[in-house]
Amino acid sequence: MKWFKPRTKARIKLGQHFMGEKTSTTAEGVALYKEWDPNDRTFYYWEEWELRGFNDIDSWVEYDHYSRQVSLYEPIRRAQKVDPRGLLKNQTIPFLDDTITRNLIVTEAGKGTLVRRDGTFSYHIFEGEEMEYAEMVDSSDRTVKFSAERYNDREFDMYRSRVLSKSAQKRVLGRVVTPINSSALLQIGVWGIFGLMFFGSSIVPRSETVCTPRTVSSTSPSPYSTSQTLSSTTQPTTVQDCQTRTVYGFGSSGSGGGVGK
Repeated sequence: MKWFKPRTKARIKLGQHFMGEKTSTTAEGVALYKEWDPNDRTFYYWEEWELRGFNDIDSWVEYDHYSRQVSLYEPIRRAQKVDPRGLLKNQTIPFLDDTITRNLIVTEAGKGTLVRRDGTFSYHIFEGEEMEYAEMVDSSDRTVKFSAERYNDREFDMYRSRVLSKSAQKRVLGRVVTPINSSALLQIGVWGIFGLMFFGSSIVPRSETVCTPRTVSSTSPSPYSTSQTLSSTTQPTTVQDCQTRTVYGFGSSGSGGGVGK
């Protein structure tokens, strides 16, 4: 039986074109990684899509399956190479960014295993290989982020990175790639079904009799009248004028709400 491969989740397909703020790019390859967390005793997954375009544009879009964050990684061509092996969280290292010297603080470091690859890439990567990485920020401006990656001693890459909100994805990539939250849609659907069931049971038609009192006058001969002189008396009488009708909605006649019984 063929080994089951985990699936990617971002709303990106191989061959898909992006018209962003810089230029047109195409999704040409996707790599899916997993990393074991000994504290949580579980695997965490993230996927990286390589986007290539004109003028040697080469960038990566990452989607984290746990945090649901989308990040853009753009390679730094003329920068000091940083080996992520052995780097520890909160460690500070000097870094030459072209002509600018920075002090970078390591915010995260780890090692992922490639569990799925599809499409073509600008360099050779193979399933089962490990990739070591380190996420860093500038000590003087923590909004400036960098990432160092190493692939099996063959590739050492340095990237400038940033997290993309949905509005930023629309601006930078030309579309939103964050997947639809299916669990939230499922909850909305379940509550919607319960609401329809409750509403439907509340509008079952029922019969209701409504009576309105009405006063009528009746005339009868006076007991004191003689045969020569006839007289009569008028007496008011109250009668009930009742009608049966079909009603819909909540509650019963005279009540403020609820299902009528």
